[in-house]
Amino acid sequence: MLGAGGAAAFSPPMAGRSPALGGRRPLDADVAPWALPAATEEATGPGSDHGASNGDHGASNGGSGGGGGGGAALLSELAADLKVLSSLRPPVPSADFSAPLALTSAGSSYTALWTDLTWRKHALPPHVRYYRHVRRWKYSTSARKILPAVMASSLYSLAMAFALRHVRVGRYQLGAMTEGASAAAASLGMPLALLLTLRANASLGRLNEARQLMGRMILRGRNLASYLRVYVLPTDPGAAVLAARYLAVFPWACKALVRSEPQDGRAKVYEAMLGPEGAAWLLARSRQHVAIVLRLRQIIASAASTSSSRAPPGRDGHFYVPHASMERALDDLDAVAGGCERLLSSPIPPTYSRHLSRIMFMYLALLPFSLVASGSPSLGAMVASALASYVLVGIDEIGMEVENPFPVLPMQQLCGALQDAVGEAMACELPPVGI
Repeated sequence: MLGAGGAAAFSPPMAGRSPALGGRRPLDADVAPWALPAATEEATGPGSDHGASNGDHGASNGGSGGGGGGGAALLSELAADLKVLSSLRPPVPSADFSAPLALTSAGSSYTALWTDLTWRKHALPPHVRYYRHVRRWKYSTSARKILPAVMASSLYSLAMAFALRHVRVGRYQLGAMTEGASAAAASLGMPLALLLTLRANASLGRLNEARQLMGRMILRGRNLASYLRVYVLPTDPGAAVLAARYLAVFPWACKALVRSEPQDGRAKVYEAMLGPEGAAWLLARSRQHVAIVLRLRQIIASAASTSSSRAPPGRDGHFYVPHASMERALDDLDAVAGGCERLLSSPIPPTYSRHLSRIMFMYLALLPFSLVASGSPSLGAMVASALASYVLVGIDEIGMEVENPFPVLPMQQLCGALQDAVGEAMACELPPVGI
């Protein structure tokens, strides 16, 4: 995967020189590590190759002309490395090793991107849909998770109903304790329903926000890739391809953040696109997604400087508008990373969940008293308690599952979508404008 010269000359900023950008010369000792020198006409003239020193993976062949032989070699190497990345991270749900199996349903699921065929299967007529859902009940991941709580509630109701009818303590019949139980259960039912509704709505709001963040990441990443292809590649192919490599890695860094993926898994992805030294530099950063945005900003700033230095007299500001657009795209990617951090680190207040759990416990504990008071037999009380606990605990569990939205989202497909968009944009052969 490494081209000639590949990442061999990469030196992290800590070593006193910048990660090279498209073969730019090393920094002098008195220059800040991140201050890339502008590639002027004297350093690299129009149409000539960048210097022999290379920074990141595959940046050695970058011609500075309008996508000449050096640019074609860089694009070819980029395409080959993206294929390797696709083999490491196939954009299919089954390849997502960090997805919790307990949340992955066998049928239609939010953990995979839907198509028109998925919607057609989902929106069947009611009698067909209900039959299918009941028939596949035993495969429900949510039902399996709440089954212990439902069984405990039903067995408790059976034992309590039997005791209330047949057990005496001295001269007192336990059944006398059922007086007023119906009113007590009813008084708890309304606040319980309200708390469950508010909890479910808040959790679904977090899920919707996370999905919008991922969509925003794909949209802005695709925009940035198109800017690189149209504005940067013709004049500075080394910078364009290097930026595309970091952009293809960005979604996987975000996924590693929200899924707490191990370092060795990230290293394979980074090495495939950035080479060993580039991957080592990125892995040394504590917030890798932020470091990628910073690196992209550095590369684009250097490309803007190169374009301005080569512009004809009077047109030195021609790159201002696309540069500003690319900076806005980077701001959006940074905002996406920040939004992911916020959702991951700030849950719905745990006090709310604890209070809801306690009210749920009180309600289910009082339920057999209310059922016996209404004349339900012991087995009837058990069945009624099982149904009530299945409904209430199920709603609570669904809210708990989607409160942390990232295990539920199809992250593998979403990250692969941006990766594919980068490859498609950079490989796109554009026809001449013809004006």
